[in-house]
Order: sequence, then structure tokens, then C-alpha cells
Amino acid sequence: MPPIRAGHERPKSVHDVLDLFRLTTVHDVLDPDRYEKYDLTYIPRLAAHAHAHGGLFWYHNCGRTRELIERGYFNRLGCDVIETISPPPEGNNNLAEARRRLDPDICTKGNLSLPLLCNGSVAEVEAATREMVQAVAGYAHIYSTADAVFAETPVENFMAFIRTAKEEAEKVAA
Repeated sequence: MPPIRAGHERPKSVHDVLDLFRLTTVHDVLDPDRYEKYDLTYIPRLAAHAHAHGGLFWYHNCGRTRELIERGYFNRLGCDVIETISPPPEGNNNLAEARRRLDPDICTKGNLSLPLLCNGSVAEVEAATREMVQAVAGYAHIYSTADAVFAETPVENFMAFIRTAKEEAEKVAA
């Protein structure tokens, strides 16, 4: 299996991955200037620590992160994986635009809207999933939701997401 990032082999277990969660909408608590002043001083050090010990650094920041991506802040974190690049209404990102701005060595994860998955039709879920796959074509990406799936999500919607992601990814890879 090839390295996920130059100089870093894949971890042997999930415990080898340091995962930092920011469990709030960034603009509700921390504006971009404060993010630059505070978060950009310690998050890259955590990433460097994980890498120095043979691990990967997985960063979770759900919500309104578009300005952080536009300012290049996520490219300065040293992350191997960034999630969730949330779409409206959970966030304010366009996945294709965000993916073009992010360093190509960074793997992204997520982006399927939770309210859509929970309340939308199977056809709407399939369409949004196709759009996700197309938005990240050519980049490392883990097809997933914008956060934890709601318990009341219809099984048929979740299965439509999985089936469509697999089918569309196979088409892109061909």
C-alpha cells in the first residue's frame, strides 16, 4: 500500500492517528483572525507531533470554514485529512471550490448534507452524492456525510448514498 503522504506510511491502527475535533461552528465562536492567532499556533505543532511519531493527523472542523480555506489556513495546519468541508445549511462551503484551494496532498472527508440525507428523497441524495464525487475527482477524498448521521435518517437514503458513491467513484476511476 503506498504512503498516504510523502514520508509518512499508513498507520497500523486507528490509535496511530491523532484526531483533533473542533465541535462547533467556527464563526460562532472563533473568527478567522482569532483562528490565525491561536489555532494556527498550536494545531501545526500537534500535526508535527503526530507525524514525528509515525502517525497521521486528522482534523475535524465542521461548520462555516470557507473563509479559513480561502485564507489558506487549512493548508498551513500540516493535516493529512481534513473534514468535513460542510455544505449549507451546516456550513458555507462549495466542495469543488474548497478542494481546488486545498493542498492536493490533503485528503478531505465528508460533505453530504445531514438534513438532506435525513429529510430528502432518495433521488435528492443520489444527486448530491454524484455532485460530491464529481467535485473531488482527482483528489484524495473520503466520501462521507457532513458529520454524524442522524438516528432518524431513513435507511433507504443512507443506502442510496453508499450505493451512489460507490458507483460514481468507479466511473471516475475508470
